[in-house]
Amino acid sequence: MRIKTLLGIMALAFLTLFACGKKGPPSLPQEAPSLRVEGLRASWQQGRVVLDGRAVGARGRDIKTTVTGARIYFASYPLEDAPCEGCPITYKDFKEVGAGVITAERFHCEVPGVEKEGLYFLKVHLLGKGGEPGPPSNRVQLRVPGPS
Repeated sequence: MRIKTLLGIMALAFLTLFACGKKGPPSLPQEAPSLRVEGLRASWQQGRVVLDGRAVGARGRDIKTTVTGARIYFASYPLEDAPCEGCPITYKDFKEVGAGVITAERFHCEVPGVEKEGLYFLKVHLLGKGGEPGPPSNRVQLRVPGPS
């Protein structure tokens, strides 16, 4: 009986000492920003993709100091092989743009690296402090013309 009790105590001690889980002081997880872009629009201007929309977020917060940049997801398709209206889009690439995308509650930026002819689908996540992405914007579609 003593051996079973001793083995039980040793097993309990072993499990307690080597239990899984993060060891360290408790801390709250980073809160994802609630800031997002509404009414996103895309246009082709002078050989560049330009995005514009309205930045909205929590009341009483200064949006310009809360947003540290934007993550722009995009997917491209050849014009002759465009997906159907309402088809799901798989975003494989993204670009990050630094601070300065918000001015007076407006979102505005140029998307670097989109130069090939095709049909592009884009959506934006504003980035908060620590680089945490907020909720996605609406999806926009843009036809990029070929070289003239």
